[in-house]
Amino acid sequence: MAGKDLKMIARNERGAVLLELVITSMIILVIWTGMCNTALLFKDKLAVIAVAREAGREAAATGNLSRGEQKGREMMDITKIRDKAEINVYWYESPYLAAEVTCRSPLVLPGMGALLGHPWEKEITLKTTKIFRAEP
Repeated sequence: MAGKDLKMIARNERGAVLLELVITSMIILVIWTGMCNTALLFKDKLAVIAVAREAGREAAATGNLSRGEQKGREMMDITKIRDKAEINVYWYESPYLAAEVTCRSPLVLPGMGALLGHPWEKEITLKTTKIFRAEP
């Protein structure tokens, strides 16, 4: 008798176990996608900072803004953000200059921007400005 009761209980829980598997799989997939998306955003942010620093250093060392922008575009090619980023090197206040880089980074999950403090959109704009003192 006890064996029959256990088989009935096990048979009745098959659907519940399958439902639990589906729900936990979906939650794990959303968490994994969010982690990957955050890692890609972090990579793009580091690339934006590196491009701004390198462009600013070049412009400050040479005193030539166009050479700074050219160096920044070379760094954008290296970091693979050329197609989604823009650079602007300009005189901030004499003798200081600024290198500003803006990058539009796409999101895998549309709601991910809302979790990071941005509006609910399909991309996040990463922007950084670095200020350097130009060499005389």
